[in-house]
Amino acid sequence: HPLVKAGGFDMLFNAQYHFLPLFEDLAPQVWLPIGFDEIRFSKDLIMEPVCDVSFIGQTGLAGLIYDQDDSIGHYATRYSGDRFARTRFAFHFHDGFDYAERGEMLLRLCDDFNVRIYGDVWDEGYAKAIQAGRVGFNRSLLHDFGNRNFELMASRRTFVADEVPGHGFLYQHGIHALLYRTYFKPHFDNFRLEYEAARDLIRRLLDQPPLRDRMEEDAFELAWQFHSFSARAKFMIMNVERIKRGDPPIPFERLVSLDD
Repeated sequence: HPLVKAGGFDMLFNAQYHFLPLFEDLAPQVWLPIGFDEIRFSKDLIMEPVCDVSFIGQTGLAGLIYDQDDSIGHYATRYSGDRFARTRFAFHFHDGFDYAERGEMLLRLCDDFNVRIYGDVWDEGYAKAIQAGRVGFNRSLLHDFGNRNFELMASRRTFVADEVPGHGFLYQHGIHALLYRTYFKPHFDNFRLEYEAARDLIRRLLDQPPLRDRMEEDAFELAWQFHSFSARAKFMIMNVERIKRGDPPIPFERLVSLDD
């Protein structure tokens, strides 16, 4: 179990902000958010959008009907099957990755926008798929950070995503992205509020190209300066050296100041 093993280390790097309290008494720890792999992306790659909204990742939906784009890879725009199909995977803390909310959000977006859902895309095709939509979309599974938001930022694509703990230290609502609150569970009425919030933010970005362009440039500069894997590695090495000298680690929250 991670909590048992953690006490044996001189220092911990924790990828998820909301897990920090679990480890705070075990060893010195620093929040180290996931970033993007700059080897997979190029600052010079510019692709014209082919749809309103794009998503890359697992949906848990059995019944997506896939088409083929020879320059990118397989994508889905249509669906046939149980709208509430669910897939669960084991997680470290015996919770499950519950795809129901993400899947239902995507299905509803397909009803209102021209959406492409990409699954297995790799290498250059992945970098192109990130840019396929005028707007990127994301819905986290466990209020956690993944690579996707940073990859969109690094590819000059603004995005609409749910709020997750710690996001204000990494990007800001209205400047680098547009964020909505999550209410959970598609069968609850509050889920309708979540979807309508996400839908309205996407429409706002689609209807205001100047706003979209400004946010894309601001997010692009921020991503390449602070959120690449190389930047994360330098931050890790700096703190390892500080621990070896007996100095306290520098929190990631002090590294990026978005209020300046």
